[in-house]
Amino acid sequence: MTALALGIGLMIGQASESAAILQMETHTNDANALTVESSVYKSTAPALPGSVSLLAPTPFEAQVNAWIASLAAQDDFRDWQGATWTRYPLGAGMHGYLVLLRKNGNEIGYLVAGEAEDGSLKLIEYGSGPSPLFSMKTLYRSLVQSELIPSDSAETSDTATPPVPVQRLYYSPLHAVWKVPSGSEWIYIDAVTGEQLPLTSPSFEPLRAFDSAQAVPGNLPRLLRSLVQPSFDPFDNTYWITDKPLHADSAEQLSAVLESADNPVMFKANLYGRQVLAPFAVTGLHHWEGSEPYIRLEQEGLRFIPFEVLKEYGTFHQQRESRTS
Repeated sequence: MTALALGIGLMIGQASESAAILQMETHTNDANALTVESSVYKSTAPALPGSVSLLAPTPFEAQVNAWIASLAAQDDFRDWQGATWTRYPLGAGMHGYLVLLRKNGNEIGYLVAGEAEDGSLKLIEYGSGPSPLFSMKTLYRSLVQSELIPSDSAETSDTATPPVPVQRLYYSPLHAVWKVPSGSEWIYIDAVTGEQLPLTSPSFEPLRAFDSAQAVPGNLPRLLRSLVQPSFDPFDNTYWITDKPLHADSAEQLSAVLESADNPVMFKANLYGRQVLAPFAVTGLHHWEGSEPYIRLEQEGLRFIPFEVLKEYGTFHQQRESRTS
């Protein structure tokens, strides 16, 4: 997905994390660990004969493992079973954490956990694919393209230290960037696509840290409904640039359209005071009991984002039979 810059560019915020980026923890989940909601740490000490080398998980670790267990039961996330995960803070004042999953040396997905005022955790968003949110490999490719590091620099894993003191900034699922020093200035790199965005500090002044009241708190409840539709490229037909939006003021209305749709539905994000246009293919949803549906978007893989976030920052569109590109 490529953003259309209308005088500026796509995605995000302001914070400080250059030191905090080194604060990361890696955990291993095997099938048993997932079901019992416990973390299995890689230990350098040999286990005693007949002993089980399990450390008691912290509440955060137990919650992440529970989310992974629930999602790994879904078709889009089957490969999460047996994955390791690493936690990163998402900048000062963001009250959130990125969880990156890896398996067989490859990045395979992510979670974003938000911390509520009472200290409980909420699942803000989640996704799967080889280029997850804040992928270190994507960052490296962008730094090479921007000539900020040599082209022969080796790509690093997500647990390695970046070659420059970058910051992860996250205001919402639609406002996430790497903040990277370039001489005496800063550049901003989209946290999913790796695209360099024409943003400046004033671009972020209207933004506030995202607080989703509808995000799933605690363990994921029963999945009431899961819908998957075929992939498509929103740029194959750009009717959505000028077309009127769908009437989808509620998650129920959008769900009804998706379930009966013969034509693809896409989401057009208007960001930074309508200065940036970003299209996403809408290819399904997850509806967990007691929460708003998470809408299935395609952007370098799959992303599941609460409906309320999308409603706040954009509109949904559906191609009509008579319309051509």
